[in-house]
Amino acid sequence: MNNEDLKTMRHTRNSMLQRCYNPKNKRYYRYGGRGITVCERWLESLSNFIEDMGIRPGNIYSLDRINNDGNYEKNNCRWATPKEQAQNRGTKSKGYVHTKQRNRNKPFLKPEIEIKESYCSRNPKSLQKDTVISIFKSNLNNRQIADLFNVKIGSVQRIKGKKGYLPYTKDL
Repeated sequence: MNNEDLKTMRHTRNSMLQRCYNPKNKRYYRYGGRGITVCERWLESLSNFIEDMGIRPGNIYSLDRINNDGNYEKNNCRWATPKEQAQNRGTKSKGYVHTKQRNRNKPFLKPEIEIKESYCSRNPKSLQKDTVISIFKSNLNNRQIADLFNVKIGSVQRIKGKKGYLPYTKDL
């Protein structure tokens, strides 16, 4: 293994750890926030990770979890092309993740945010009071909130800035 391969493997492992264990990571809510963890063996050392996964087969490959609801571990990970990853991606619909495997309708949110069907309209005029209040009180960044509630980011910015939905936000 050359230095470039070692550097790539170290970066891959560190990125995986950040997504799962660092709440400040921009993708944490999709991984650690949903309870996705890294197996003990890979936490112990980079060499264990390399031994189990092998060297990345080429520049277009990246680490992929076969079961998107499963943890990072030898039997649930592979090197995949962007096309393979896209085919394995869960899709978001009505605030829930639907994967091709188990755990359909598993919430794709922090547990304290409850999703209702009315949250999922792209039409901001249809937002209900409890939706607006949940958006206003959320600690996620605006992009994450927009994705979770399936609204435009501008609607989130107006709600957070108390410039829109005044009947709902004026007393917050």
